[in-house]
Amino acid sequence: MIDELQAQRKKLNRKYTLLEHIGGISAIVTLIALGAMLGSLPNSDKKYLKISTAIFGSAGISFVTAYRWCMRIENQLEINRSNIDKARSTKPNWYVCIYSTGDNLLPCTVHPKEQPTNCADKTE
Repeated sequence: MIDELQAQRKKLNRKYTLLEHIGGISAIVTLIALGAMLGSLPNSDKKYLKISTAIFGSAGISFVTAYRWCMRIENQLEINRSNIDKARSTKPNWYVCIYSTGDNLLPCTVHPKEQPTNCADKTE
């Protein structure tokens, strides 16, 4: 279970990093388009004003969208971190066995002289 949660965290981190890059590029394009839009105002060139306004709007929308997705992924990462902490602190079923060795490969080995028939984690 911990391995699955860690794999999920890796995927979320990759998505987050990608969205950070997209948001950064969108912010830069938004600022450039804003400058182009403001620069074309004195010239009254409607063609460049329309193009720069469209680019400004598109880049601004992609920036806001990337930011919102980053916030969602941050929330998912926080939930993932708490789930990993819970999974690490949860003791496995065999931990309560009186013959537990704590070994992952042989979790509930029994003493050769004392083999109880009613051991809850005994497998047949």
